[in-house]
Amino acid sequence: MRSKSTSRWILSSAIIMALFSVIPPMAAICVLVSPFLIIAYYTIAAILIQLFRDYIWHFYNDEKTKGTKGNVIGQGEVRYADKSLVIGDVYPDDFDVTLPNPNTHKTSVPQSVVLHEPTGKEDLMINGLTYADLSNLNLSPILSRVQSNGGTFDEDTHDAMQKALKYHTIHLSSKGSSLVLLWVPKYGINAWSVPPMGNNYPHSHCDADLRGEPMYSMTRGLSPWLFHRLSFLQLVNIWFPVQSLPCKPLVVCDTTTLDKNDVFKHKLYNKKGTVDAFTHTFNPSQRWVVPAEWHPPMAVVFRTSWTPHTSSPLPGENLTSPLFEEIKRIRDFIEKAVNERSDLDPCGELQVDKGALEELDGDKELEIAKVPAVAKSLQELRATLRELPRRCQEAKGDPEKLQTLVKELDLILGRSVAMRVAVRAVVLRWDLTIVSVSVAAFLGTFWMFGWI
Repeated sequence: MRSKSTSRWILSSAIIMALFSVIPPMAAICVLVSPFLIIAYYTIAAILIQLFRDYIWHFYNDEKTKGTKGNVIGQGEVRYADKSLVIGDVYPDDFDVTLPNPNTHKTSVPQSVVLHEPTGKEDLMINGLTYADLSNLNLSPILSRVQSNGGTFDEDTHDAMQKALKYHTIHLSSKGSSLVLLWVPKYGINAWSVPPMGNNYPHSHCDADLRGEPMYSMTRGLSPWLFHRLSFLQLVNIWFPVQSLPCKPLVVCDTTTLDKNDVFKHKLYNKKGTVDAFTHTFNPSQRWVVPAEWHPPMAVVFRTSWTPHTSSPLPGENLTSPLFEEIKRIRDFIEKAVNERSDLDPCGELQVDKGALEELDGDKELEIAKVPAVAKSLQELRATLRELPRRCQEAKGDPEKLQTLVKELDLILGRSVAMRVAVRAVVLRWDLTIVSVSVAAFLGTFWMFGWI
């Protein structure tokens, strides 16, 4: 029995062949009218072919991409909307996800989920997400500055990031697919850091409703059409790490596993007002995706208006959290002792759970080994905490040595937090295979008439 994949490509090839059987005669007519008209003609032809291909792609989904699970990393946690608070299809208007601690409001429910690695076959318009290599943008110097700033932007770095992204092309993991960043607003670029301790991450959400405010008014009611899934223009989020992510990475839901009955309207609150958006309720069929090894220049690209996303703790992160907190406590104590010229023991009494410093059992070691960044962070924090009493004793009474120790601890703590950059942009998506066919047909017509 013929697979859906084979049928899709047969139908796609038939449509493209049919279009190109008509194109040369029509192109000849265009050339007789005006040589420049053929350029516009082939541009339109390429767009039509792309739309036909997308139509086939969406309505005859490739079973190789739809719902593919990928390797299991381990258990994570996602906060969801509370179904008991849903009124019709709308969440209460006072639902505020910008609160620094989601535990302080009772509108999100934590739920254990399985985290999967990406397969590399995720498609932006089918799965709602894909991955991209940003190495061609040369972001390393900018990311180094963000890292030295503790995971935040200063004015110059912010401007440099916008300049590095605007009008540039990024290549997606979907073979032959690219995005051109047409519009990258300054307010759409943000950077911040998240420590491993606490539950400081929002619930599952999408950032915008194309039929809601302010998107609908900003585009004079055209947003549902401008950013339709078959449109060349798309509104996307691009997230990438400043360094390897040892905790709370962005996790994204594969939209082929998303039930529409689990999607509800709600409002996001920010400094500029409210934004109509979407939130979600839990469904065990949902597939949450995150790379096990995520470091620059790898980025996730997803649709702003439809793809659920949030942050989730990684397997083993619960072990790094108490170590991080204890080292930070000691670091702050040392700094205070230096500033106050105190002769107190800068390390004080270690308050960390001694069990956190013990060797792990085999199963736990295996679980953490699946996320190398967590394993590396855990190893470094443990080694640091074991050495701290000796280092503190050596530096006691010497302000210069204590200040050096504070700087060293700052670097270690900095490597254990999640530093990431989020970009919102309007992009032009383009399939290079269609461009190649169009150029070939264009040159073929010129050759047929003996012009080249």
